[in-house]
Amino acid sequence: MAAKNGAGLWSKTGTSDGITVDTSPPSRPEIVSFSRATIQVPNSLTAVWKPSEDSESGIKEYYLKVGRTDGGDEVCTRVTAGTSVNLLNLPSLEVGVYYLSLQAMNKAGLISKPDTAALTILYEDDSPPSPPFVTAGYDTAASILTAQWGSWDNQSGIVEYQWSIIEQLKKPTKKGSPVKLIKPYWTSAGMEQELSETVTLLPGKVYFLKVKAINGVGLSSIGVSSPMELK
Repeated sequence: MAAKNGAGLWSKTGTSDGITVDTSPPSRPEIVSFSRATIQVPNSLTAVWKPSEDSESGIKEYYLKVGRTDGGDEVCTRVTAGTSVNLLNLPSLEVGVYYLSLQAMNKAGLISKPDTAALTILYEDDSPPSPPFVTAGYDTAASILTAQWGSWDNQSGIVEYQWSIIEQLKKPTKKGSPVKLIKPYWTSAGMEQELSETVTLLPGKVYFLKVKAINGVGLSSIGVSSPMELK
């Protein structure tokens, strides 16, 4: 491109950066999993997929829909830029088959072919499991925490237990909490109902073991042991 001034003189020719023209859609994304979500929100599904590829304009976002028929969208539709999604608080998930359809769109607006997956729901469950009973003890000489627990769920069943340790404080924290977490996260125990773990706990302190039971639809409840007062 060149410009001419009022005296009729032309500038030197200038050129822009190259423009990439994308005429091909992105590759089809690959669904890795489609299942009920293991989080404490009823009627929820989760999906994970491998990213689509587009070497020209790149991937902009993914379109997904869930229906009771292959390609249907009567349950929900979503748009996301990530490669996983939790579909929360959906209409009541009745027993039956649910279909997921997933497509990628590139930055030129072209859409990939869909990948699909099916999920069969065999039961309905809108209540959490029973609060776990928890018994725990600590061997100060060996620094070993031992515990046993149990819970039940007559609808979807227990799929996982998790545990954590809390310390009772002599004075509440600035936020008013009477306890603090010793293990600031939940540790999965799988389906095990007993524990023998090397843990450093301090004399003169009072500790509790918390156990979370999670059922087949992601609902959970928590049980707490009696206090363990270390001498």
